[in-house]
Amino acid sequence: MKTVTAVIRPGKFPDVKEALLDIGVEMMTVINVMGCGRQEGYTESHSKSSGEVNLIKKMRIEIIVADEQVKQVVDAIIKRSRSGAIGDGKIFVTDAPQYLSISSR
Repeated sequence: MKTVTAVIRPGKFPDVKEALLDIGVEMMTVINVMGCGRQEGYTESHSKSSGEVNLIKKMRIEIIVADEQVKQVVDAIIKRSRSGAIGDGKIFVTDAPQYLSISSR
């Protein structure tokens, strides 16, 4: 088993979720996160001051899949989240820790 973790733009999440559902992935954990990378952030102005914000809103999706599903899941995420611009996100594939379902015990 593997854990596929994707950090993507929030606006791309509906498309990515649809692509994952289309390939049979129905279980995922989704978290609103903030981070920074090469995208660098943006400048925000308020009535009396302005400042640089270097943390950007992102969505983190975590999915546990069988080893043979990893390529299909990664390809679906890339296809639906890639715009070609800096800040599209990252995908991490790691060994899944042992887990037990709470509802089946």
